[in-house]
Amino acid sequence: ATPTAALGGEAVKAWLLRGRVPLDASVPSVIVAKTTITIAQGLFLLLGIALAWTSALPGSPLLYGMLWLLALETVALAGFVLAQTRGMLTWGGRLVAQLGVEHGHAEALGRIDDVLARFYQTAPWRVVLSIAFHLVAWLLGSLEAWLILKFLGVPISLTTATVIESFGTAIRFATFLIPASLGALEGGYVVTFAALGLGSTTAVSFSLVRRVREAVWVGLGLLVFALARPAARPLADSPSARRI
Repeated sequence: ATPTAALGGEAVKAWLLRGRVPLDASVPSVIVAKTTITIAQGLFLLLGIALAWTSALPGSPLLYGMLWLLALETVALAGFVLAQTRGMLTWGGRLVAQLGVEHGHAEALGRIDDVLARFYQTAPWRVVLSIAFHLVAWLLGSLEAWLILKFLGVPISLTTATVIESFGTAIRFATFLIPASLGALEGGYVVTFAALGLGSTTAVSFSLVRRVREAVWVGLGLLVFALARPAARPLADSPSARRI
């Protein structure tokens, strides 16, 4: 958990593993995890769209907007997965070198690309299993949304909670360049709640409760991060670490 979320969290994950796992193993694991969690989010959005179409928001402009967002996400994910199997880091390193920036990690980037390509070819069932676990986590987010609104005195069905949560994850995906999607997510909740007939006040209250929970989670993450820093030692004896 970091305040910058998608902008910095993945790099921190690889950095935290540096004392125990070589970079040419930790970096691919972080990339694959990010890929599978995003695929699961796309499936979750698809579920939310289906539920909204059949019950809550048939023919709504918001629903059509989410359909376009799902299409964009599908294209982006397909390109990202394809790039991982075609040596995206090596290509990126060459591009950086052509721009006059010498990084000296060409060999390490090549090894990471090899690990990624080999993983997708030899362990597809692990990819599917990872997607399934992440999808369960997204579904649990619907239960959290349902509980928050229940405690706020706004009882809704789990179907409506799933629509709210899935649309919220889509807004986060579309605004990943904004740290924690501040402002954008709140606006998205207001639009979604209004379309569902729940009112903007309820949307703001719901968003504030969520932000408090996120702030607590980020605080715990930063505390653990601060405590873990002295304990993390470079893998000095690892041949892979020396090469990187």
